[in-house]
Amino acid sequence: MNNTYFTIDELCYSDTANRNGIDNTPNEEQISNLQRLITFLNPIRECWGSPILVSSGFRCKELNKIVGGVSDSAHLTGNAVDLYPKNNRFDDFVEFLSMYLQAEMFDQCIIESSKNNRWVHLGLFNNENEQRRQLFEMNI
Repeated sequence: MNNTYFTIDELCYSDTANRNGIDNTPNEEQISNLQRLITFLNPIRECWGSPILVSSGFRCKELNKIVGGVSDSAHLTGNAVDLYPKNNRFDDFVEFLSMYLQAEMFDQCIIESSKNNRWVHLGLFNNENEQRRQLFEMNI
């Protein structure tokens, strides 16, 4: 696979940060984690065969607090991303991911839903550098 579907800039972009004048620039360690995350995500995108959009990637502490993220979020270290399929086939995407991830090491795959949105939180490592292989659903 030679395709790169995701970028550091994409994983750091935030409308909320821009609106609030927050500098959401990762440090070197966070960039390294984001590069590892991209390496993990690219084959997922390749196998899915259709664009996958990022709703949230890296978050600095200030941004994480504003969006209501938990204080030990893997987004803070560049080890997590929130995704959804561009083609709106969310249920198919969740089924695909649950099968794909059976052979992969990861920390969390959380199928999240709010009143108006659905997305997948995918984390590679938690703050303890663990990969717990948790897969569950959560309503927010």
